Amino acid sequence: MTLPVRALRGHNKGSSYNVRPENDIVFFVSQEPMEKQPPIPRETATTSRQAIREVLLDQPRSALEISQLLALPEKEVLAHLNHLARAPGPGLHFQITPAACKSCGFIFRKRERLTSPSRCPVCRHESIRRPRFALAKKK
Repeated sequence: MTLPVRALRGHNKGSSYNVRPENDIVFFVSQEPMEKQPPIPRETATTSRQAIREVLLDQPRSALEISQLLALPEKEVLAHLNHLARAPGPGLHFQITPAACKSCGFIFRKRERLTSPSRCPVCRHESIRRPRFALAKKK
């Protein structure tokens, strides 16, 4: 049985509970020991990496599109993509469509990082198409 106890400033004399009158804190006194609750199972059947893998099997997408679809932070998606690039799974091949400058058309072919570049090295323009990622079946 749980009894609510309200702590009021200056009216806590003679009480059997711990009160801090400077904060007007409300405490609950329990006369029974708390029972240990079983852990709540996760409602999602797949992990975030498995969900990203399923999204990439459909069509090529950028990290931003994946993060918006799955409601995950873009940094977390990039970390999962980095792992999928090294170990895409049996019978799958990780493909990257490189980033490109919208102004001059420069393609970032040699870029190893999966993040989008901030600026074009040729024209210094900042309008860059994001790299796109896909998982394809091996032939």
